[in-house]
Amino acid sequence: MKPAETKFPSAFNPTIAEDKFSHKSWDFIFTRSIIMKSSDLDKLASKFKLQSIPDVVFDKNICQIKSPIHNFKLEFNAFDSLQLCNFEARKQTLIEKPDKSMNVNNINIIPTEIQVKHAEVWKNKKPLENTEIKVLEKISDCFYSSPYKGTIQKLDPLGKMDCYCEPTTEDIPINNLKENNPIIWASMIPLWEDELGDNGVSNCEFRFRVMNDCFFGLLRHYLRVDEVMIRIYDTRLYHEFEKDYILREFTVREDNYGGIKTQGFKFGPQWMTDHGQSFQVSEFVKVQNCFKEKIFLK
Repeated sequence: MKPAETKFPSAFNPTIAEDKFSHKSWDFIFTRSIIMKSSDLDKLASKFKLQSIPDVVFDKNICQIKSPIHNFKLEFNAFDSLQLCNFEARKQTLIEKPDKSMNVNNINIIPTEIQVKHAEVWKNKKPLENTEIKVLEKISDCFYSSPYKGTIQKLDPLGKMDCYCEPTTEDIPINNLKENNPIIWASMIPLWEDELGDNGVSNCEFRFRVMNDCFFGLLRHYLRVDEVMIRIYDTRLYHEFEKDYILREFTVREDNYGGIKTQGFKFGPQWMTDHGQSFQVSEFVKVQNCFKEKIFLK
């Protein structure tokens, strides 16, 4: 096991920091930086064919989980996550009936459309006389609901990687993630965030930890549309170093405010400003679906 290593920004590159850790022939690298400029955000929206883009995007915040033995790299980044806000990109990536597949970067669902609280009022409002109304074709999700589960690729593009995934009933062993299995290294990165024009919040972040015998990661997309609904997409990854596969679990939680209140959760101003609000409310939001896969490292 190699000790944790942190590289601090140099005078020539003052905005990027890198954390590295290696354990049991695996390498874990997290890079962090400042948010993208607004001018660059416009270019990104055009590139990915997005009608809008989050106000805050951390383009240099990237996690890489590498296994040279398997020629395997699992990456989490803002660009790949936001690309799946485009409707056409979702259609091309969706696998409706999961089976054994080499397409390890599949998505499991197409997010349903949502409206803000006052949408019906705006829709029924009569325009002023002689006002020209231009109807735009919707090509992307204005709430940024991304069913992204990470990006798997070859570590060496010229090398061989016979990686594939298939459905499983095997659960992530939660008992192995408790205090009796100490964390030896951990890190996290935010990928992007938006306040939805003061109508709520939509964000995405990745949290990761390494224990002596395994690693575990949680990618969370959290959407709160004020007084309407809450949606949480969780991708959990678990790997025991002695095994030849990674467990990947994609969970969909979604419910309206009324349903969440009936579960006993109390909405309040203090909760709405808490950066950890998704973790406080998640257990009160109904699980709508859960997809479990094994990613085999051949």
